[in-house]
Amino acid sequence: MAITRFRQGDVTVTLTGDLEAFARRAVDAAAGETVRLMEGAANGVRSSAAGEWYRRVERETGKSGDIDVVTTIDVNRSEVRVSIGSTDERVVLAKKRNKDGTITGTTGKPVPVFVHSPGPGALAKVQVTHDEYWDAPKSLRSNYKPIPPNPKTGWKGDEGTGPYMWKVSPLAGDGKFLLGELVKAPMRRVVKQITPELGRSIAARINGGARG
Repeated sequence: MAITRFRQGDVTVTLTGDLEAFARRAVDAAAGETVRLMEGAANGVRSSAAGEWYRRVERETGKSGDIDVVTTIDVNRSEVRVSIGSTDERVVLAKKRNKDGTITGTTGKPVPVFVHSPGPGALAKVQVTHDEYWDAPKSLRSNYKPIPPNPKTGWKGDEGTGPYMWKVSPLAGDGKFLLGELVKAPMRRVVKQITPELGRSIAARINGGARG
């Protein structure tokens, strides 16, 4: 999803409709090709990150993996910025510490920073057969209360009753934070790749202005 924002001082407005079209024309007149290159790169990263996000985690919340590309027109700084990131605005409380390590209070931190893929030793609770459950080491067994066999379907177990046991998660991986791995790092790589083209675009703008 692409969003255009207008910022002046402490006021930020999300543009839509005719107002966005007007702002876009202004951007095109100033540095349109450069912005288009950056937005194209960010949209490519957004698409890839959105597709991979929930393949790396065990529980889907539906919000942290929603990625936006935001173009911000900042009047005070006379600049146009293209950014990309999760739309999840929730925060979690993290401990604030002094340099000596003593805790001074708490501070809000964006949730997506803490969303990460399972580590290499991550375990997941998996439903297994009755025999597999009782053959497993006791430390790997989850809670299990036998359910009488159903005459129509045979033996049946539901979560919370069993038989469930802990196994290495099929999603076990490097445990890296998803925002850094799927958004920030790919965006840095793609900007590096298009830097020569960005340079040519900026030079063309400067030379065109000098001739005019």
